[in-house]
Parts: sequence; structure tokens; C-alpha cells
Amino acid sequence: MQPIAPRWKHSPIASSIVLVALAISSASAQLRTIDLTGRPTAALTMPANTVSHGVELAGGGFLFVDGIDKSLLLADLSRDDLRTLGRSGAGPGEYRSPYRAIADGKGGALVPDLSLDRVLMITPDGQITGTGFSRIENGGMAPSGIRGIDSQGSLLGYTRAPEGIRDSLPITRWDPSAKQATVLAWWPTVRAIVGPAVKMPDGSTARSLSTSRLWPLRTAWVAHADGSVAIVRPAPYRVDVVSSNGTTVRGPVVQYQPVRVTSAFREEFRRTEAPIPDEQFPDALPPFAGLDDVIAAPGGEVWVGRMQDWNSAFAVYDVFDRRGVRVVEARLRPHSKVVGFGAGTVYVARQTQDDDLWYLERYTRE
Repeated sequence: MQPIAPRWKHSPIASSIVLVALAISSASAQLRTIDLTGRPTAALTMPANTVSHGVELAGGGFLFVDGIDKSLLLADLSRDDLRTLGRSGAGPGEYRSPYRAIADGKGGALVPDLSLDRVLMITPDGQITGTGFSRIENGGMAPSGIRGIDSQGSLLGYTRAPEGIRDSLPITRWDPSAKQATVLAWWPTVRAIVGPAVKMPDGSTARSLSTSRLWPLRTAWVAHADGSVAIVRPAPYRVDVVSSNGTTVRGPVVQYQPVRVTSAFREEFRRTEAPIPDEQFPDALPPFAGLDDVIAAPGGEVWVGRMQDWNSAFAVYDVFDRRGVRVVEARLRPHSKVVGFGAGTVYVARQTQDDDLWYLERYTRE
């Protein structure tokens, strides 16, 4: 698992590879802008401590996880209603450490449980029907490694690396009917410093993961319903799209101006986060953090949250199409992040600076 970054400013390849030369210069292409800085079409007045990536259920409502409370929440923005599903425990339909909501391809969702190493199954109308998807059932894919389900019912996720490989993890498609695993690509990882074991209140054991410097160059990836995966690379900054049969379209390199880490930047980080020494700051920020700032959207799009200066007037997302070409720039209010999508809508979580709580909003996509 990749190490967790501070919440500040959003706390051998598969055998058949086809490299497609795209005669598109992302630096010079005219980008369309999506403005998500105005008044939302709907919003919750009840906050959450955190808002994970979520799923708009077919029966209505937006399902997400509050990672601090370790609760599974269903929001009805049209009625300004937020309710908790299920309860903490290890019994049928209960959970200890829900991670995020993943669309199941049937109008419902799956929610991996990090502590119990299983998945909660949620119906389109927001009911917990049980648990399943153990590592044994998934051909070695841990429930926490699941990133999506394609239209054929196959799981897309990452698995453990073979013996001797320490710098990357296999991105795998698991076909449950054929009980066959196919490696589509490899996910480069960042070396992490593992902290001592700590006993948690629920009886589980956890270890912290950190890096020697803030914001290392992380590679991120997302899964799409057509069975493809998009790999977002930081250096050079580009998106590669791997189809369900393992062929790769390499997107054009995106030229960008790195944000310099100035003394003002460091001081603001120390004021709001932690007293980090100068040597742990990089000279410049990477294009994206590579954690929860990369999210898949309908139609094969990938939204990548760009790292911004501490006093930036906007939160900015680069939007890439199914060819890995940057085609849109989306602007949000500061301290906001994209957490999901609906039919022509974008779900945004906005953090207030007076109490650090998060409020869920919905916008119509232009």
C-alpha cells in the first residue's frame, strides 16, 4: 500500500504493448474549462470528518466513507439528509475500517474493510446485504486492493508482487467465473518507512507508513467499467491507458510549471500541519500527490487533482480522455476535492478552515 500523505492541500509490462504516437501537443491544445466554483445545485449542511471517494447509487443517494469515524454514510443531497449505514463490529454486515465505495456495475457498491479483510456489499437502495470477496476468493487480491469491477464482472485491482520484485505491484484482472488472473500492467511504488505496531481501540493492530521527504513522485492508477486501467505518471507527467487485453496507449506528455516550495509555503504548512524540518520539503511540488486526488469518471475520463501553492485561488483538476489526452481543466473553490460522479453531475467535498470539517456538494457538469 502506498504511504499516506498529509491531508494538507487534500490530507515487465503486460506482454502485448502497442505504443500509439498521438500527434497532439497537450501543451498547446486549447483546453475547455469546467467551472465548479459557483453555487452547487445541492449541498449537505451536515458535515463529515472526512469524505472518501464515493458512488452514486441507482436508487438515489451518494455512498461514501468517513475514515476518521470509520463509518459508512449515505447522503441524500436533495433532502439534506445524511445517515449511517450498519454499525461497527465483526458480525454479518458489520465493519471495522471501511475504506472507500466502489461501484459494483449493478447500481450498488462494494466497500472494502481494511481491518476485517473483506468487502461489504451494498444494494442500489443503500442496504448492506452481506460480506464477501476474501483474498482466497479473489485469486490472491486483497479486498483493499480492489479498484473496480468491469462490465463482465471481473475485479480490477493490485496484488502482491512476485518474489524478488520490490519496486512495483502487478495491476491484475481477476475473472471469478474462470478463476483466472491476468496481469495488465505494473504499478511503480514508493519506498515507505514502516512504523512500530500500534494497538487500535477496536483491537486491531496498525502501523504508520511515511516517506523520508514530503510528496515523493507517486504513480497513481484507476480502473474503468470497460476493463481498462489508466496509469497516471508524474515524471514525465502523462496518462497511459491499458485496455482489457493488455495493449497500451501512451498519452502525450503534459508540460506544466512546477510549484516552487518557498519559505512562505513551508511556514504555512508548519502552521496548519506539523513542524517539518526544511530538509524534508522538496524544492518543487510534483504535478499531483498520487493518493485520493486521482479519480475515474464515466466515459473513460480520469480527473487528476493538481498540487497548488498554499495561497492558490482555485483547486484545479486536469481531465484526461480515454486516449490519455488532457482535454479539460476543472476549477473548484479552494480546499475542495472531487469525490464522485453521477449522471451529468460532479460530487465535491469542501473543507472549512475554521473547524476542518468536510461538506458534500453536488454540481451540474457543464
